[in-house]
Amino acid sequence: MPTLLTFGARNVGRVLARELARDGWNSAGVARMQMTGGSARRGMPTRGPWAAAAFATRALTQSVAAELRERNVHVALVIVDAIIESEKTADWLKGDPAEKSASMEEIAKAIAYLHAQSPRAWTHELQLTPALETWVP
Repeated sequence: MPTLLTFGARNVGRVLARELARDGWNSAGVARMQMTGGSARRGMPTRGPWAAAAFATRALTQSVAAELRERNVHVALVIVDAIIESEKTADWLKGDPAEKSASMEEIAKAIAYLHAQSPRAWTHELQLTPALETWVP
């Protein structure tokens, strides 16, 4: 049951957004949908249900991107493979160098980069990993 709940919490909104886009939501021109999923590249011990939902997010994003391209809707998955620096994560990051975590400002710049892309060269998946975080290609 936790796996289904995790999948539902992560993906119901994405399915609804796809339905809106498919049913004429984008009659005015280019539209953008960015989805996030930090665990979409690898599972971690004790996080199986979360990883399964994240992998599902990745697959759903790829399917939605393929489905909506011809309607001029740019769909991209942004994978933030790190702890995001915030008030909630301050204790976890205490004593770590800044290059060990992701900043909200840099993530926003990456989203803006995707938003500014021309339909002639769309990125559909972008992974953000801080320099001192373990990188898994």
